[in-house]
Amino acid sequence: NLYQELLSRIKQTDTSVANKIGPYYYYQRTLEGEQYPIYCRKKGLDGDEQVLLDLTKIAAGKSYCRVGVFEVSPDHNTLAFSIDEIGNENYILQFKDLSTGKILPYS
Repeated sequence: NLYQELLSRIKQTDTSVANKIGPYYYYQRTLEGEQYPIYCRKKGLDGDEQVLLDLTKIAAGKSYCRVGVFEVSPDHNTLAFSIDEIGNENYILQFKDLSTGKILPYS
């Protein structure tokens, strides 16, 4: 079928070109069979990977998921990101402490 042929021509497991910001290399990667990217970083090219945002996990059980804002603080300790989970372009802004991996509560 046409869909399977088109899908077979797409590289499903892939990594974007890393963008060096300060001591970190920021990039996205996709895994075969997954619909959404994983946002990651490494400290140096040979450093351990830190997953910043796994959209597949965030989108679990939802029919739609899209990232709007994706900004790391100048000290590289906090991630600001926004998510649209409905498709109406109303994004919810959230903050994540990158040292603990916890989403910060609204205050």
